[in-house]
Amino acid sequence: MRAFLVATLAAGLLAAPVTVSTAAAVSAATPTTALPAAGSASRALPTCSGERILRREVWAVNGTVAGSPRQKAAYIHLFYNGSTRTACAFLNSTDYTWGVRKYVELRLRNCVSTTSSGRCISTLNPAYVRGWTTGRSGTAVLPFSRGCLTVEATVMYGGFQGSRTIPSGSVCLGSRV
Repeated sequence: MRAFLVATLAAGLLAAPVTVSTAAAVSAATPTTALPAAGSASRALPTCSGERILRREVWAVNGTVAGSPRQKAAYIHLFYNGSTRTACAFLNSTDYTWGVRKYVELRLRNCVSTTSSGRCISTLNPAYVRGWTTGRSGTAVLPFSRGCLTVEATVMYGGFQGSRTIPSGSVCLGSRV
């Protein structure tokens, strides 16, 4: 049996799942990085080996100003390396928030048991990074050889706050004959 990584692309509506075989992930074992924000080509990038399997935005709203428009604050970048069986993720500021001091948190949880609705009820050790940044967060690296991932991100700056959860069931390892 070959293991397959299934990432359901969800942006409010479920789209067709993306399937990446572990063989493809093994062949992509060289370090890969997200594209730098405009004007930041000389800045050091966090690296995650393997193949990028997900890129999702984190939106923030100003909680101190009623009716304020939301801003795209950051992107979650998630990678999977089939040869090392690890998931790796980091947050990257958008062009709009690059250079703005912000507090970020990023958590990867390996969910090995879910409810019928996909809620995670049993997890293995999580990977967690948090701290202040003006560009990119540190990397969260998690051994990932079975089950599904839950990815949680939070961004806070200048009265703005936003969070995004990629629920368990969106990124899973499964087997296929």
